[in-house]
Amino acid sequence: MPDSHSSAPACPSCGREKNPRHYLCRGCWAQLPDTVRRLLYRKDRLAFRRLSDLHEQLRNNVPLHEIEVTP
Repeated sequence: MPDSHSSAPACPSCGREKNPRHYLCRGCWAQLPDTVRRLLYRKDRLAFRRLSDLHEQLRNNVPLHEIEVTP
């Protein structure tokens, strides 16, 4: 369980601390499919849409290894 007094943000998937510049903690990031990780690294006009796809699926409890984002 994350420390409630910590300044680091919580991972939206598992609740552990994560780097503020990252979408997920390292453990959860490693569970995403390779193609999803590569797409989330891209900084183009669809980057925000991909991030929205990720967060929507996390809210819907989609298993990390099944998450898909806009290509």
